[in-house]
Amino acid sequence: MLSKSQARAFFLGGAGLFTAAFLALTYDSHKQVPKQTNEHNITDQVIAGKEIWEANNCMGCHTLFGEGAY
Repeated sequence: MLSKSQARAFFLGGAGLFTAAFLALTYDSHKQVPKQTNEHNITDQVIAGKEIWEANNCMGCHTLFGEGAY
């Protein structure tokens, strides 16, 4: 059985460890987003098409990269 001070140290150590892991994984995810979205391939035509898709509520019947109805 842990004493009160040992339990507190165990909790704080675990919370600190998991916080550090969460921050490291969040940082890594943010670094990978530009590669995964292919942002450099987005043209003016693609932007205009997305705006038309949103303005005409095409998402009510159609999907675009997983966004919209099925």
